[in-house]
Amino acid sequence: MKRIWIFGGIALALILAFCGIGGFFLYRGLVDSAGTLEPEFRRAKENQIPLVWADLEPPRALEPNQNAALDYKKIFDLWQTERPRFTDERWDSFIRGQGVPDDRKQIQNALNGLNPLFKSASAKTEVQWQIDYSLRAFTSYPGFAAIVDANEINLQKNQYRTAVRSVDLDQIKDAFRVSDHILASNDPGSLRASARIRMSALEAAGRSLTETPRVAQDSTKYYQALLSILEQVKPIDPLPFWRRTAFLQFITWDEYEKLTADQRELFAASRRDHDLIIDSATSEILKFWNDALAQAKGETQLGQQLLLGERVLRIRDRTDIAALPLQKLWTLDSATKGAASIDWLIAEEQLQLLRQVLDILNANSTEFPDEFKCKRKSVIGEKFYDYEKTDAGFRITATPSNRLVPASALAQRKLTYEFSR
Repeated sequence: MKRIWIFGGIALALILAFCGIGGFFLYRGLVDSAGTLEPEFRRAKENQIPLVWADLEPPRALEPNQNAALDYKKIFDLWQTERPRFTDERWDSFIRGQGVPDDRKQIQNALNGLNPLFKSASAKTEVQWQIDYSLRAFTSYPGFAAIVDANEINLQKNQYRTAVRSVDLDQIKDAFRVSDHILASNDPGSLRASARIRMSALEAAGRSLTETPRVAQDSTKYYQALLSILEQVKPIDPLPFWRRTAFLQFITWDEYEKLTADQRELFAASRRDHDLIIDSATSEILKFWNDALAQAKGETQLGQQLLLGERVLRIRDRTDIAALPLQKLWTLDSATKGAASIDWLIAEEQLQLLRQVLDILNANSTEFPDEFKCKRKSVIGEKFYDYEKTDAGFRITATPSNRLVPASALAQRKLTYEFSR
């Protein structure tokens, strides 16, 4: 009996020792993390991360007749009334140019009121958004979905009258101007919304190269005019959207007491009753974004996206308490479908692909050469495109970058454009 008590005592002592050691390292980790809070605040200012609500306020107010955002508000109001009349299946069929012509015409007519508002917004050079961030990182601005749909209506406004799916140059220009307006918000969700508008416009422009009958002379003028438009499109810079995401994640944790009960439940495993835990988690949130922004400077667009993805993966592998709030914040749509969205990168790839196609068409509008040296570098492949003549036209291919893991979604994208007359 005495031996049993001895073994029991030893076991209990070992358990307490392990708990003590574990508790020590947990406490030490929190202390170390909390101790970097002030330096991370200084780094955040250097990286232009907003830290107070006042930093989000616009420097000046636009005159109402100059502000495209007011047109977008009207688009959203009309869209809320008309769009629910059609199922997602019918809408998707409309976007793809499929379905019964009468059904497509019905959708177009019902939402036709969006066209003049879209045109009015695209004609304005300035926009000043007033996005409500009272829900903090939980928010998802609904107005962008309406603008994305309005762009589809604008691109297809003449297509239900004819079997030819083509667009004119003004429609392409309108789409890119609206895309720039959305990007000007710096809202995390605007990356994806703007990308969807750009992709739709580029796909429509690509179709117009082959589906619109033209004589050779007219074709050359059209190719040159379209390339001129695309050359003026500025590349998407993700850093302003990362800064806004950083602010929303920081302020969500910092103003925890102002969250609703349901929102607080997200952080249930992160106790807020200890200053050490609060400071250490705050420091981890700022450190994540400070490091991401510092590393992204000077990187390629692909490199920027890969760096962010790698950082998110490392955060998800951590088991310490200080990382838990950041892990929870990265489960929100505002992060996964906003700042971390790859849509914008794909849109940049499509833009570069079409520019390369137009280079070839402008140089050889009638007969395509057996060989052609491409001058454009793929965004996702980070290498110059490869040209190959086919029986019907030509093929352009981008080899995936060596930095991409073969199983990744980007590496498996079809980076090929086939042109045929």
